[in-house]
Amino acid sequence: MEDDTVLPIVYDAFTPGVLTGLLAGSSLTAQEAEAVFAEVLSGQASPAQIAALAVALRAKGESVEE
Repeated sequence: MEDDTVLPIVYDAFTPGVLTGLLAGSSLTAQEAEAVFAEVLSGQASPAQIAALAVALRAKGESVEE
């Protein structure tokens, strides 16, 4: 029997590229912002990851979209 289950794409919200991009002045894409903040709000992000995100956003400057 063939399994037709569709698995969601797992997105690691806190890849180094996301934080590096923020520190370089790039804004988060809608997908990145959704994944990062979903991870924070669900309790899956560590305190260190949350602090790194806050510092990176502050260094870049927050945008309305983020």
